[in-house]
Amino acid sequence: MVHTFQNLQTTGDTGTDGTKESTEYLTKLVTDAGGLYENIYAAFDGVIVADGIGGQSTGIDIGLADLDPALLEGIKKGPVLYGPSQSPVTSGPIMALLARIPDGSSDTKPSIVGTAVDLTKLSSEIVKTTEQDKVKTFMLNTAGVVIASEDSESVLNFDMTQAEGDIPAFFEEVTKNRRGIGHFTFNGQKLVAAYAKSDTQDIYVVSYKPINEYMKDVNKLRQGLVFVIIGSILVFAIILVLLSFQITTPIKIASERLEVMASGNFSHPIPEKYMRSKDETGVLLRSMHTMQESISSMVLTIKNESDKLDESVNVVNSHLDELNHQIQEVTGTTEQMAAAMEQTAASTFEVNQASINFRESIDNISRKAHEGEETSREVSKRAVNIHESAVQSSQRAVQMSEQMQADLTQAIAQTQAVEQIQMLASTILEITTQTNLLALNANIEAARAGEAGRGFAVVAGEIRKLAEVSGKSANQIQDVVSVVTSSVNNLKENSEAMLDFINTTVTQDYSAMMEIGRQYDQDAVSYEKLLGEFSSTAAELSHSIQGVSQTIHEISIANNESAEGTGRISEKAGVVLGKSGQVLQAVSSTKTSAEQLKEVISKIKV
Repeated sequence: MVHTFQNLQTTGDTGTDGTKESTEYLTKLVTDAGGLYENIYAAFDGVIVADGIGGQSTGIDIGLADLDPALLEGIKKGPVLYGPSQSPVTSGPIMALLARIPDGSSDTKPSIVGTAVDLTKLSSEIVKTTEQDKVKTFMLNTAGVVIASEDSESVLNFDMTQAEGDIPAFFEEVTKNRRGIGHFTFNGQKLVAAYAKSDTQDIYVVSYKPINEYMKDVNKLRQGLVFVIIGSILVFAIILVLLSFQITTPIKIASERLEVMASGNFSHPIPEKYMRSKDETGVLLRSMHTMQESISSMVLTIKNESDKLDESVNVVNSHLDELNHQIQEVTGTTEQMAAAMEQTAASTFEVNQASINFRESIDNISRKAHEGEETSREVSKRAVNIHESAVQSSQRAVQMSEQMQADLTQAIAQTQAVEQIQMLASTILEITTQTNLLALNANIEAARAGEAGRGFAVVAGEIRKLAEVSGKSANQIQDVVSVVTSSVNNLKENSEAMLDFINTTVTQDYSAMMEIGRQYDQDAVSYEKLLGEFSSTAAELSHSIQGVSQTIHEISIANNESAEGTGRISEKAGVVLGKSGQVLQAVSSTKTSAEQLKEVISKIKV
């Protein structure tokens, strides 16, 4: 084709074989398009010289002089889309795709190949009435003329700017906005329409349906929305009940176990199924289980050590009784030595042996007292551990309470969306009121119009009925929102009561546990101090016995000084007797403390 048009530039003869070949080629393209192309033509010097419809358009001037200069400028760069316009062949609406033929023609009269697309065929699927919701569609140009529609009689014949009623005002609204929704009346029927402008061409697409059909769809949507809201409320209530049961049951178990522990009974374990939970209640119950096992272990240790301490006190008491008996023997011996010096050697030997045994007994007492002192230190450490564990558990309880408070606050904040539904319902009621007033005014105007306004009065009555139904639906929405708001408030009050229980009862129980640990620590320190004094007294007593032994040895060596030695022995025996009495008092006090400790421990069940 390019070669043919180059020859035309030279010869100017349009009757050549090249022109015929171009015509045949264009005819084949139109036939293969299946009716989409109305025509494909080639124009030389502004006149069609070959086409694809058997020469029907040959010789027609395409009107290059009337084309927009911007369009001619665009053809220099590449193909441009022109239209919509009226076909000079069929008088139907077409869109033309124009491209320049590179044959060396001038810019003012370029050789052009044009493809005329049948706009009716192209838009048939767009303007087809939908079967589901009966929506009709038509297309307009910027002049307000219908260029595509299912109603073929209105195509290029119906001008919205010249129509009667509110149609011109609707078209003015369409031209001012790229897209939107409006109303117009056609053939006495009120229609609601959605419109949009093409992003590439000056074409408007308008889809419309009767407003009564549209309001039926709106009512169906409103009913569906009501069902969705009711279903959502039911689902929310079920979820709320399940969550409440899941949260309150473990907390109830924890509360019951804490009350049992507060009475000193640690023998009832926490059920395993509640400790397997991965939420905060599971962490709480596992922590309580760990605390219960730790306290039980500590109580058993304290009880065992208390039994050992009791046994040690009994042994020390037995040794002291023996010591007093031996001291009495020493006193008797010294009196006999004063009366009869001839028995001094034998008595000295017996006293020396008794002193050795006595010293061993005192050393044994000292060791037992030292062991008791070490045991008291261990008890003190365990008491400190109890106190620290209780502090950690209390802190975890406080953290859990704060976390639950934050989650509750967030959940309550999210429920504020219900208030928006209340506002929307109020807005619907206001619109309903305005619609009633408009319907009333419409009835008044229809009455004034007489017979001509009867149809308009019927429409106004239907609108008023629709407004009344909308008002009732809005009132029902407000009632449902009130129920939801009440339920949310009840949830908030119950959650706050639960948090208050944690912040008061649970925290106080942990505080009581910390106080018990502190008391254990103080008692252990007192036992440690008492046994330290007992060990010191035993050391002094051992030292005194050593002096007695040394004195007896001196009596054995210096029989000449027997009288003086006997006096010293008597004095030393008195001192030993006094020390023995002090030791006996200390042992008695230790035994009393051990019995009190056992009595306290016996009240705790593990």
